[in-house]
Amino acid sequence: MNRMSGVEELPRVARGEGGHRGDAAPTVRRSTDAGNVQSVARAAAILRVLAGHVGEGARLSEIAGATGLHKATAHRLLAALKEQGLVDKAADTHRYHLGLELFLLGSSASNRFSIRDIARPSLQRLAEQTGDTIYLFVRSGMDALCVDRVEGAFPIRTLSLDVGGRRPLGVSAGSLALLAALGDEEVGQVIAANAERFARFDCAPEEVGRMVEATRRAGHAVSDGMIVPGMCAVAVPINDRTGMPVAAISIGAISQRMDATRRARIVGLMAAEARRIEQGLQPAATPGRRRRSARSAGASA
Repeated sequence: MNRMSGVEELPRVARGEGGHRGDAAPTVRRSTDAGNVQSVARAAAILRVLAGHVGEGARLSEIAGATGLHKATAHRLLAALKEQGLVDKAADTHRYHLGLELFLLGSSASNRFSIRDIARPSLQRLAEQTGDTIYLFVRSGMDALCVDRVEGAFPIRTLSLDVGGRRPLGVSAGSLALLAALGDEEVGQVIAANAERFARFDCAPEEVGRMVEATRRAGHAVSDGMIVPGMCAVAVPINDRTGMPVAAISIGAISQRMDATRRARIVGLMAAEARRIEQGLQPAATPGRRRRSARSAGASA
């Protein structure tokens, strides 16, 4: 504070080698920006871990271990997320959960994405035809994210994952269908990135690689007892017009209902619905686009 004027003075800026004020400022700004980006990335990693523990929540030690963060750093970020309503902490168990504000943000974001609305009739048909539980997965980074679930009428249901739940790509039928539809190089990158997470499901990276090859040969993914003992699931990918996977449909049932004959029938039903969804995802041609296409065809004739 300048005692003469009563005006607070700005901090002095160090002079660079050239003697000009402000020479060091860009370095400070870049360092601050990098720190902010790192904090956002760490917070996002924490939220993804919590998304994988929707029901039971996660302890601080589990979050720190899954993200590779020091406990003090994870605790500080959790406190900031909790203050914003993005994370809740149960008073009795001291476990952390995703917060209500995150649900509200997700609900708003879902209005931008049409695949759930396009796929919903297919999921309902499959639930009616099979009586089993139908899941819709999309890729989210190194995970498969469940964005919809429709329950069939069969009294014994396999509710292994809630909407909003995640599985590492390569674990469960839906995530395996997404992974197997990727190119070899990307498959290798995903398996390497998820290697430590596979151990949680008693699965080695080499085994995931073998399952990818088996899925490609069969044209569909199978997960028999991998997530829940006595439960079997099959899945097929949904591709965009370039052939890249954008989603996967998975059907889960008790293993007794998934003999080879019934499994083949279910895969056929799923494949037909996947094609319907793919057609629904194709952008409709507008009159302007049709006219441009016609002109292009005429010019090349």
